Amino acid sequence: SEIMAAFLFSQMQEAKTIKARRLDIWNRYHKELEVLEEKSLIERPYIPSYCNHNAHMYYILLKSEDVRNKFISYMKENGINCVFHYQPLHKSPIYLNKFVDDEGLKSNLTVTSKVADKLARLPLWIGIDNVQEFIIDKLIKFFE
Repeated sequence: SEIMAAFLFSQMQEAKTIKARRLDIWNRYHKELEVLEEKSLIERPYIPSYCNHNAHMYYILLKSEDVRNKFISYMKENGINCVFHYQPLHKSPIYLNKFVDDEGLKSNLTVTSKVADKLARLPLWIGIDNVQEFIIDKLIKFFE
């Protein structure tokens, strides 16, 4: 529709500014959460030196699915929406219906499954500046 096109066009005009702001937010999470990774409480995203990213999301990997679920509940109790919503494709209903036989899955993607079970996404949007410190503080307090 014309309204959607106008909305997208205005975002495209500001793409560099939007990306820069998202990178600022991403970088703050990354810097502030380094202490938790040093204590082996979480894993932060790793971006190889030869790559760039657009700060589409910031995630952490927790020790287990149980810890991840407790973390998400704790954050929700504090008014912070952290989600995981990543399902490996080999566990999707379509794949399971098409590629599972009597012997089980035809592909065993254990690393993908482990990462999916431990992943939690942190809130990241333009304008989060006023609450990002609160989010980081609550996140750190979860591990105390």
